[in-house]
This record gives sequence, C-alpha cells and structure tokens, in this order.
Amino acid sequence: MSTEYRLKEYILSKYKSVRAFSIEANIPYSTLDNIFKRSIKGASLYNITQICNALNIDINKLIKDEIVSTHEKIISNTKNENFLIESYRELNKEGQEYIDKQVVFASQQEEYKKHNQSELGDQKNA
Repeated sequence: MSTEYRLKEYILSKYKSVRAFSIEANIPYSTLDNIFKRSIKGASLYNITQICNALNIDINKLIKDEIVSTHEKIISNTKNENFLIESYRELNKEGQEYIDKQVVFASQQEEYKKHNQSELGDQKNA
C-alpha cells in the first residue's frame, strides 16, 4: 500500500473528507489531490510540512513510509490489519454488523486479550 494511499486513509479517518481537511489545514485541495495522484516525493517540503503539522504526524517517519502521530504510538497498520479493513469494507451492512458483534464479543473475553509481560509475572507470583 502506497504512502499516498495510507496518508489519504489517515486523513479520512480524522476528517469527513479530504476537502474538509484541506479547508481546516488551509492547504489547497488541488495540492492534496496532486500529491495523492502523483507522489508525495514530488511534493514541496513546505506542503508536506503543512500536512504533517495539521495532522500532528512526524515528518521524519512519513519519509520512511510510516504514519506516526507526534502524540501517539505508530498508527500504521500491519498487512493483516489492512486486509481485514479492506475485507470489512466489501461487506454489506448486515455483514459489517455481524463482524462488529463478533469483535465486541471477542474483546470482552479475557482469553483473547493481550497482556503485557509485567502483568503476566504478577499473576504467576500471586
């Protein structure tokens, strides 16, 4: 998946549309559209800096094809997560509702939850 595609998806996860982001960030829509259609590598440093500042993402990580918030952990998805997202989007409403219920159910089951190593050590010592 290209950096441009992932950046656009990230924008859409935060804003209603690319146009809404362009207005909020004061970046011409045509500039963003050209970046997505052509390449982020051909964009000016000024425009990339504006995008990164507006999204609070690390410009150095973006250059390395990672979308990392300056306030959060790495946001980029694994290949499996991307596959699941794309598959989910291909489902109709009923299919998506079914998957939503399954995820809620699984996330409530202790056996499926991740545990960090310090928690596991504390449980063994108890």
